Amino acid sequence: MASTVDQARKLIGFNEWSNSRILAAAEKLTPDHFGGLARQFEHVLSAQGWWMANWSGGKYSHVSLKTIDETKAAYAVSHAGLRAFATSLTDEVLDRTGDWFGNGKMLTVADSIVQVVNHSTQHRSEIAVTLTEHDASPGDLDYVFFVWAEG
Repeated sequence: MASTVDQARKLIGFNEWSNSRILAAAEKLTPDHFGGLARQFEHVLSAQGWWMANWSGGKYSHVSLKTIDETKAAYAVSHAGLRAFATSLTDEVLDRTGDWFGNGKMLTVADSIVQVVNHSTQHRSEIAVTLTEHDASPGDLDYVFFVWAEG
């Protein structure tokens, strides 16, 4: 059975894997069609960045994306940060709680990792619909395909 730390690392890996598949499919779009999705990509990236800043005590700054190349570069930076964070995970870090939204409701780092992945899944599915409409389907993005691809 996987430990909680291992499972959190796996979820972060799944998030990167599926983001990468969506980005690869988006490369097939015309600049105009991509422009229609840029805000969705920004939203996913912003959420990742906001949570990373909370977890690490760093500073969050919004990124404005206009092209697929800018988007891929920004996601590469975010994914590198998430991978580094994943390697630093311990049970103590995962159990740490925070009032992340300032509403008095506490959430553990472990639960917030699940939130990031689930939130991203929702928006990736919305992006995938548009990609598919433009003959650029990202293919299967289910967690099981990630697990099988990872071996």
